[in-house]
Amino acid sequence: MARQRRLVCPGQLHHTVQRGHNAQAVFADDEDRRVYLAALRDAARSSGVAVHAFALLDNQVQLLLTPPTDIALSQVMQAVGRRYGAAFNRRHGRSGTLWEGRFRAGVVQSGPFALACMRWVDASAVRHGLNESPQASLWTSAPDWLGLRHNAW
Repeated sequence: MARQRRLVCPGQLHHTVQRGHNAQAVFADDEDRRVYLAALRDAARSSGVAVHAFALLDNQVQLLLTPPTDIALSQVMQAVGRRYGAAFNRRHGRSGTLWEGRFRAGVVQSGPFALACMRWVDASAVRHGLNESPQASLWTSAPDWLGLRHNAW
């Protein structure tokens, strides 16, 4: 039986989560995170997907994205998954899938709900014990929104 198509609303914000297979770490160090962000930046640019927030946790990725078409979200996640998964496996001498099945995504209502979701994503590193404050996180978008760093993309 074929998979059901994912609900994607073009032009709307989507909270997207991708977890490591069996809750395993998907980032071993900062270099892995740099490679992931480069893959995300390139895939988002080529498909026209806007990246509003991100959090790269040890065993998962949380993203806040706006796709321009109904297939753009899947295209981005597939491109990032392939590029990053291959790079991670090559770098760490492993094989097989890195991710736990399909990514999860839900449409986020605009306005206060969108802001709350952005705060949720940017505070993920604090909730997971990786940082003491959102502004101290190297691997979330919080420092960008607080004016402490500038990601051109």
